[in-house]
Amino acid sequence: MAYERDNINGDMVGAQEFMELAQKFEVRGVPRTVVNSSKFIDGGLPERQFLERVLELARSQD
Repeated sequence: MAYERDNINGDMVGAQEFMELAQKFEVRGVPRTVVNSSKFIDGGLPERQFLERVLELARSQD
């Protein structure tokens, strides 16, 4: 998604190398996708389900 849209950022972080980030986002397993710094998707999903979940989380209010 980040390749296609300028308003989406994507980073991959190694939890062993960046322990502070892993603790901040409570990483317990991989993959863990963080949406808007406060919502999460744990585990792998098929592409369509992943996109739907990201959009759902991005639209939701805290």
